[in-house]
Amino acid sequence: MTALLYILAAISGYLVAGLNPAIAMSKAIYHKDIRECGSGNPGFTNFKRIHGFAPATFGVMAIDICKTVLPVLAARLAIGYLH
Repeated sequence: MTALLYILAAISGYLVAGLNPAIAMSKAIYHKDIRECGSGNPGFTNFKRIHGFAPATFGVMAIDICKTVLPVLAARLAIGYLH
């Protein structure tokens, strides 16, 4: 059972890391593909460079942080219940 939880934690972390909030928010809010603007890098810095230091910029940063923290906490809680 423990091995299965480790595997599921790794898979969920991998899948969540593949989500890019800069691309999603750029398309949803500004109707532009961030990969076709500026440096072409779909990251936070290019998002800030293209769209300015708007409230959406904090959203990209917050989602980037949460997509790292939440799967780690969820895995910790799930695996912690076994020990």
